[in-house]
Amino acid sequence: MTLRSTAWGVARRSGLLALSRRAYGPRLRILCYHGIEDDPDPCLNHDGLHVPPHMIRDQLEVIARSYTPVHVADMVEAVAEGRPLAEDAVAVTFDDGYKDIIDMVVPELHRYGVPATFYVTTGFIDGTFAPWWQQFRAAVRSCRRASLDID
Repeated sequence: MTLRSTAWGVARRSGLLALSRRAYGPRLRILCYHGIEDDPDPCLNHDGLHVPPHMIRDQLEVIARSYTPVHVADMVEAVAEGRPLAEDAVAVTFDDGYKDIIDMVVPELHRYGVPATFYVTTGFIDGTFAPWWQQFRAAVRSCRRASLDID
């Protein structure tokens, strides 16, 4: 058992999670992910937008056990109609349509019964568009020098 899972277990069993929910009241909780990488390079992943698969699995397990996972569309509909959401409602989203999400995350979403919303950038899918941050990451990865001069 990892220290992280032990800490979550203690927080749940002690009532700390429930107490924090009552203290802060109902909120729209939306977890936004971008990409999944086995070993995110801290130089290339300085913003933390790419997380390792084990972290997604751990987080989905916590979501499934400790929260009520809902689709973003259900949140929007509830707010528009003035209906309350479960106090522990949480939505999961993935941006940009990276292939690793399909390969690594969708099976875990099914495993834990967590719905998700995917925002797909069509240019990524057909290969007609490479965003600057992907070009930058590719340039850094292929660089054989110890330093890189970016003009």
